[in-house]
Formats: sequence, structure tokens, C-alpha cells
Amino acid sequence: MLNFEKAGVSPRIIKLYRILIGFMRVIGRIFGLRCVYYSYKSQRFEVSKLDVIYTAVYFIFSCLAITYLMPNTFDGMQKIMPISFVPAMIGSIQTSLNYFLIAFIYFMEMWNSKKIRDYLNNLSEMSEIEESLLKNATFCELMNPWLYLLFKIGICEIMCLAVCLLNFYFIVKELQSLLFLFGTLLTIYPYIVQFTISTFIYMNILRTNFFLKLLNVNLTQIMEKIQKSNVGNMKEFQRITFSCDLSDRLDKFAIYYNYLSTVTKEYINLYSWQLTLMIVSNFLATTFQLFMQYYFSQLQIRGIMKLNVLSGILSFLYCIFGYTDFLLHGIIGHQMKNETKRTGLILHKMPIHQMDIRFRRSIEMFSLQILNEIPGINVSGMFILDLGLISSIIAAISNYIVILIQFDQAI
Repeated sequence: MLNFEKAGVSPRIIKLYRILIGFMRVIGRIFGLRCVYYSYKSQRFEVSKLDVIYTAVYFIFSCLAITYLMPNTFDGMQKIMPISFVPAMIGSIQTSLNYFLIAFIYFMEMWNSKKIRDYLNNLSEMSEIEESLLKNATFCELMNPWLYLLFKIGICEIMCLAVCLLNFYFIVKELQSLLFLFGTLLTIYPYIVQFTISTFIYMNILRTNFFLKLLNVNLTQIMEKIQKSNVGNMKEFQRITFSCDLSDRLDKFAIYYNYLSTVTKEYINLYSWQLTLMIVSNFLATTFQLFMQYYFSQLQIRGIMKLNVLSGILSFLYCIFGYTDFLLHGIIGHQMKNETKRTGLILHKMPIHQMDIRFRRSIEMFSLQILNEIPGINVSGMFILDLGLISSIIAAISNYIVILIQFDQAI
């Protein structure tokens, strides 16, 4: 594991990171999303059988909830809002799909528990190189991932859940139905699980992007050192010594780059399906929230209930926070893709004509490795949500809303 104190990181930054990571670990434990633990005895991550059983209980509960919620959600919403069966149909489908998603998440956590253990243990293999990279990092570079993580947890998760709870509170207060309150609690639970696993994915992609940036900073320093050094006027012995020293550093960085590529591919293989399904779930939740606002406005027009303006605003904020969550994944994924390209550009600009043959060979080997490994790292395109994709999702939501409204009016 990384020794932040040994790397010379500020105690204040260490404390901030440990608070956030500790908070996520506690949430993960509570909701059965941590089947591995760190053994201080063996100094490695191990699979906990008790945690696997605990996760299995959540998995069984989720499977049973699917069969229970589909008909009961439909009947409950039909009793509360009898004008049309469309909201009841959408609500029952969305709730069932959410529980199917978290059942899939729990199953994958159990199924991949050994792979997750191996992945976490692999993270500690290059701790010495990472500690040396951290020593040269500035305060702003160290704070950057913490701010991203704070924004993800504080805005996209805690605020999103708070908005969701407040929105349901106003609806329950208006409808005066305990049945709807019980349904609300069952509806919110899957989102907590989804946000938690989404943050675990985000933390690891953020980590890879952070060390890629530090790697490029160190490569840039090597390039600047060569440019500032008058290599042409050095004696042969000095030139060879200078070249060999930089060549050794380049070889270490090449090994570390290969390591980053390997662990990134491993992590994508573990969680790409979960993230894809969460994007689909978020799409359905947004569609449902917007349609329900239309439906409540129809109830107000007919004098059945009074529309709460704040409830509508909260629904809109919920949609914004939900998509901001995935946009953050996209931003980090896009940054990581750019950093992999930047590594190749730095090596291409490296002045080598006056350097020793060993240094030139190190540059050539590193460059060839990047050509082979960039496709592997770019598999992280799964996490890159560009503006084109977001706009197409918004257009699709708008089309579905129009279709649902027309279908509801035709009944």
C-alpha cells in the first residue's frame, strides 16, 4: 500500500483523503458491497467469507424484491393515481429494473471477489515508484483528485439522495398515503447502492488518471533537464553517465506505464457492465421523473391534488445531479485518454540526437510500448461520455416523454 507519509504528502491532505475513503468504505460495508478486506497480518487484501455471505443476503433480498415489487408497485400506484395506468406501469417497470440492476451488482461483487482482491493487491506492486512520483507533486496536483472526489460524493450523491427524499416527502405529504411512503423507501434504496458502486469505479479511474498526470510531469522534467544541459560540450564519460541515469528513470517509467495499462484493463473488465447498466437506469429514472411532473400537473388541473412547485424543482435538480454524476466519469475518462496521448507526444519531443545509444533505445522501447498499450487504456472509452452522447440521451428522453404523454392522452 502507498505510504503517504514516506512520500512527503501534507498531513492535512492525507487526513482529507482518509476521511472520504473511510466514509465510502463504511457505506460499502453497510450495503454489502465490500467482499474483500485488508489484512494487516499478511499486508494484503483477502476475501472475507462473512462479507460474501452478507452480500449474498442482499442479493437474495433483491431477487425476491423483483417478484414482489412488480405487481405491488403497479397496484399501489394505481390506487393512489387512478386516472391512468401509465404512471403505475412506468413506476413498476423502473423499480423492478433498479432491483434487477442491484441484484446484478451484488452477484458480480461475489463472482468477481477474487479478481477484485487480485486487482487491489496489484495496486501495491508499484508503490515505490508511486511514492517517488508523489514526492515531486505540487499541492495543486495533490488537491485536484480530492476536489473531484469531494464533488462526486458531496454533490452528485449526497445532494441527489437528499433531493430525492425531499421530493418524495412532498408527494407523500400531498397524497397522505403510508403505502406510498413504504414504496418511497424501497425506491430510494437501489439508488444508494448504485451511487456507492459508481463512486468505487470513479475512485479507481481517478487514481489511474492522477498517476498518469504525475508520470507525464516527470517525463517533462526529464525533457527539460536534457534541454537545459549542454550535452554536446560534455566529456564522453559524463555524457554516458548522464544518459544512463536518465535511461534508468525512463525504463522505470515504461514499466510503470505498462502496469497502469494492465490494471486499468483489469478494472474495466470488472465494472464496465455495471456502469453501462447504471447509465441505462439513470436514463429511465430521468424519463420517469419528468413524466411524473406532467402527470401531477394533470392531477392539479382536474382538482385532484395541488401541485407543489418545490417538488417540480427538486425533480429537475435530481435529473441534473444524476447526469452530472456520469459527466464526471466522462470528464475523467477524457482526461485519461488525453494523458495517454500526451505521454507519446512528450517522448516524441525528447531531444535524443546527442544522447547515448542506451537512452535512445529506452525512448524507442517506451514509444513502441505506448503504441501497443494505448488501445488497452483507450478501452476506458466506456467511461467517456462526450457531448454528442449526452445530447442524444436528452433527445431520446424528450421523444419518450412525448410518446408517453400521447399514449396517456389516447387512453
